[in-house]
Amino acid sequence: MENSEASGTIKDYVEKQFEDTYLPSLKKFIEIPNLSPLFDKDWNTNGLQMQAANHLKDFADSLGIAGYSSEIIKDDDRTPVLLLTIDPFKCEGDVKTALFYAHMDKQPWGEGWDEDKKPDLPVIQNGKLYGRGGTDDGYGMYSALLSIKACQDNNLSHPRIYVFIEGSEESSEDDLIHYVAKLDKDKIKHPLDLVVALDSETPDNQTFCSTSSLRGIVNFDLVVEAFKDNIHSGNSGVFADTFTVATDLIRRLEDKETYLMKDEFQCEIPDYRIEEMKNESKRGMRSDQLCGLEGIKSIPTLSTSNKDDISYQELVNFTWKAVLSVIGAQGLPDCSIAGNCLRKSTKLTISIRTAPTHNTKDFFEKVKETLTKDVPFNYKVSFERADLSDGWNAKALSSGVEKALKNGIKDIYGNEPAFIGCGGAIPFAEILGRKYPNADFLITGASLPDANAHGPNENLDLISFKNLTSSIAIMLSQL
Repeated sequence: MENSEASGTIKDYVEKQFEDTYLPSLKKFIEIPNLSPLFDKDWNTNGLQMQAANHLKDFADSLGIAGYSSEIIKDDDRTPVLLLTIDPFKCEGDVKTALFYAHMDKQPWGEGWDEDKKPDLPVIQNGKLYGRGGTDDGYGMYSALLSIKACQDNNLSHPRIYVFIEGSEESSEDDLIHYVAKLDKDKIKHPLDLVVALDSETPDNQTFCSTSSLRGIVNFDLVVEAFKDNIHSGNSGVFADTFTVATDLIRRLEDKETYLMKDEFQCEIPDYRIEEMKNESKRGMRSDQLCGLEGIKSIPTLSTSNKDDISYQELVNFTWKAVLSVIGAQGLPDCSIAGNCLRKSTKLTISIRTAPTHNTKDFFEKVKETLTKDVPFNYKVSFERADLSDGWNAKALSSGVEKALKNGIKDIYGNEPAFIGCGGAIPFAEILGRKYPNADFLITGASLPDANAHGPNENLDLISFKNLTSSIAIMLSQL
């Protein structure tokens, strides 16, 4: 079968099979409220994570994939993992091994959903499937299996494949590290040649995008303590407010002009990534691609150092700059019941996105040193719940994978792939990158900038899903 003929056949196949078979199951997955452990203290007893895992397994088992086996692995108090194994199909000679990754745990519901949309009620409007967990990252297994099935049902070859679906990506990488070590020893019997993580985004549904870098993350609680108990605020002027001290400490880390972290917390950006971002900036400003900004377009973004090319500067800030955010607070009463007190302590949850090449352990030590030196009024400063995850900077693809990828993309999208950094973190990439340094990595996905993962009205663009899946199928057939 010629490439163009195969591409047309694959695209038609994916279109029909997704609508008839895969979409109904994906909708059912969205209905399961299996929040990630960080957001559901009863996750290990309410059965929702196992319900999601069983739903995905049952669907995969029903497809009749040749050379297929499946298993749910659940150790002690750890989240479940779904592992699917598919033997090579119509392959001869040197058989490669690929692993697909996605996760099934979900972010909390949050507020702000439109009246006609709910996080656990799948709704399709204007070619988008709305619901929590659809684009982050429920579609991942469906895309992987549909690409495999497309190869088999159209008599095209594919390599040996593992599909790995985990249940704690949105909370911690501890379970992931545990299972990767265990599966590498007991279940994954072949060295990985290719890892495809279906948990990233693309600028539009007519572009195949591979993530070239990921920022790391340093999360922790900053605690500032002063008194044994709250005291009357009439004592202000004698004693300082713990919230004020906490925010003064945070300002030690930030540049007042740019609202990024200070230069000593940044790193040098490789020249080839600078060139990559300059090319990508021609698409326009990222801030214009995001949903939820209607009515506040006048708000400037953190692009202050290069007024001549704001689009480029936004990409630099988004993918390579260390930036601090306060994402939670404890000890502050609701405004309606706030009494005139100097509170005994303040706890702030800090989230820092670090550069792809930062060592987050060293980074955090530098942060702690900065925040605990010469603390005003000798207030006690401590750190709780530290969660560190290094970023990731991709190596160049091998010639074989690059050729197969470009063939699949050319026939489906009609253009070249885009390689773009991502401001988020996917711990899986860094963990497996260290474990399989010789493997090629494709960190890709169907999420568009307006998918609003983690926020209200999370959505999956269905054209993006179908194009991504079709191109992956063709790539697999040529490996």
